[in-house]
Amino acid sequence: MNKNLLWPILIGFCILLHSCRVEDDLAQSYKEPQNKFAAFSKNGNAPVSYSKAFEYLYNRYYEIRDIPMKSQNKSGEPVPYTDFRFHSQIMEIENGDKTMIFPVINGNRVIAITAGLIDKEETYLKYYYVSQDYDQYDFAINAFQKLVDQYSNTTNRAIVGGGGGLGDGGDGDTHEIPNIDIQPPKGGGGMYFPLPGNPGACMACPPDDGLPSGDCPKFKACGSNGGGGTAGNNNTDPCTKIADKQRNPKYAAKFNALNKEEVFNMDKERGYYEKQPPLGVNTEAGFVQIDGPPGTTGLDLPDDTTGISGLFHSHNNTDGSIKIFSPTDVRTFINTLIGNAGTYGGGYANAYSTVVTSQGSYTLKFTGKTHPGGIDYYTTKVWDEWYRDEMEKTQDSNGEFPQNKVEDVFNRFLKEIVNKSGLEIFKVTENTAVKMSYNTATKKTDLDPCP
Repeated sequence: MNKNLLWPILIGFCILLHSCRVEDDLAQSYKEPQNKFAAFSKNGNAPVSYSKAFEYLYNRYYEIRDIPMKSQNKSGEPVPYTDFRFHSQIMEIENGDKTMIFPVINGNRVIAITAGLIDKEETYLKYYYVSQDYDQYDFAINAFQKLVDQYSNTTNRAIVGGGGGLGDGGDGDTHEIPNIDIQPPKGGGGMYFPLPGNPGACMACPPDDGLPSGDCPKFKACGSNGGGGTAGNNNTDPCTKIADKQRNPKYAAKFNALNKEEVFNMDKERGYYEKQPPLGVNTEAGFVQIDGPPGTTGLDLPDDTTGISGLFHSHNNTDGSIKIFSPTDVRTFINTLIGNAGTYGGGYANAYSTVVTSQGSYTLKFTGKTHPGGIDYYTTKVWDEWYRDEMEKTQDSNGEFPQNKVEDVFNRFLKEIVNKSGLEIFKVTENTAVKMSYNTATKKTDLDPCP
C-alpha cells in the first residue's frame, strides 16, 4: 500500500519538474547574439567591404543614440566630417588587427585623418584620429587632398556627430574613387590618439564621449552575415525584406509547395525552416522540410534550433482550424527566430515566419533594433486563453470562422496583448505584401500595400 501511495507523489513531482523545465526552456530559448560584428563577416562569396562596414558602424553609433546630424556649428560655420568615399587599402598590422584610414574634411580641405580599427577577432571596434607622428601622415594628407580635389561631390560622407546610415555612394571598396596605398604602422602602436591641440580635430569631436568605440552590443550590430545582410544591405524595411525573399528562388519554391489545395487538405501540417550556417562558415542557408504528426494541427521544430531564422508552414482545413498565426507561432518567432537572425542571419530584420492557408497567407517581421525579450510559459498561457476566447466569438452559425473577423482578432491580439514594439504582420501572396495593423478607433484592420 505504501508503494501505491508513493507512485502518485513521484508522478506529481516529475510533472512539476517537467513544467519548470518547459518554463525554463521557453525563457532561455532566446540567445543573445555572439560578440562578433556582422558587417565584417563575409556574405557568401562576396568579399568584405571594409570601407562600407567602417562607415555603416560609425553612423550607426550615433543613430542608435539619437545624436542629430549637424552640418554647421552654432556660428553657422561648416562642421568637419569624415568622408568615407576616400580611404586607404585595408591594412593588417602585426598583431592581426585590421585598420583603414579616411580623411577628415572641412570646406574641401583635408584637415586630419580618421582611422577605424577592428581587432582580429572582429569583436571590438574603435575609431581614432591619426597622430601626426605617424611617418606616413603627410603623405596621406596630400594623397587624400588630391582625391578630394578631383572628386569634390560629398554626397557619401559622415558628418561628425551625425548618423543616418550609409550615404549614396557605391560599394566602398569597389567605388570609382581609387583608394590610396599606404604603409601600415609598425607594431600597431603610436599611430592613433585624439589630438586635442588640433583645432580641426577638436571641432570634429562628437559631444561628450569622443569617437565611437566598443564591442558589437554597443553598436547593436552583432552576428554573422551568413546569408543575410551586409553593411551595404542593412535595410530594415520589412516590405523590402519580404520582396527580397519573394525573389529568392528557393524561398519561392517552398512557398508555392505549401500553397496548394492538397496540402491544405492533409491531415497534418507541413512546413520548411530556414537554417543559417554556423558562424564563420561561408555557405548559403538551407531549407529543411518538417511535417506534423497525422491527425494534428501543429508541428515542432527540431530540439536543436541553432541557426533557424525563418519558418513557413501550412494550417490545414480541419474543423476548427484558424487560418492565421497561433499564439505558439508568435512565441516561436520571438523566442527563436528573431534571436537566431540576430546571431546568424545578419540582423533581427531578417527573421520571418510565414503561415500559408486556404484563406490567405501571412508573414511576421520585426523592425526593432533590440530584441523584444523572450516569452515565458505563463505569458503563453495568458495569450492562449485570450486568443481562444476571442476567436470563439467570431464563429458563425455554420461553425465557420469568417476570415475578416479572424484577421481583426489577430491584429488586436498583436497590438493589445503581445504589445511588442517592432512586431508587424503582412498579408502576402507569391509576389505581393500588404501591411496589416489594428485600428483601435474602428476596431478593424487597416491595410497598407507595400510599394
